[in-house]
Amino acid sequence: MYTILEWQIAQELDYVNHHVRSKLDEIKRRELERLRSLANQKFEMENDIDRDHLKISQHLDHGNEHTFEIEDLKKLIKKTAEDLAEADRKRQAEFKEYEMQKEFEKANGEE
Repeated sequence: MYTILEWQIAQELDYVNHHVRSKLDEIKRRELERLRSLANQKFEMENDIDRDHLKISQHLDHGNEHTFEIEDLKKLIKKTAEDLAEADRKRQAEFKEYEMQKEFEKANGEE
């Protein structure tokens, strides 16, 4: 609940200079962005999200958010190639581990 004094002071905002009002608007936008950022960081920490390895941060040009350009395509191709190479490395490591497990079981079964 607002007190009468708080309400009266808040009503005076309508009479503030436009420059002051614009500055307050900008401060509010920055504060809301800061709070969103903190909320995102908290969510990421609670959910073990590694922001550095999210595709969204690496496969688009964040400098231009309005149109899809050559730089976006370059980043998308590069990130896709990296992801495919990583998937191949994981698949090969899993296969190697599977083969080693088979050999281990075979060796232990013959003894």
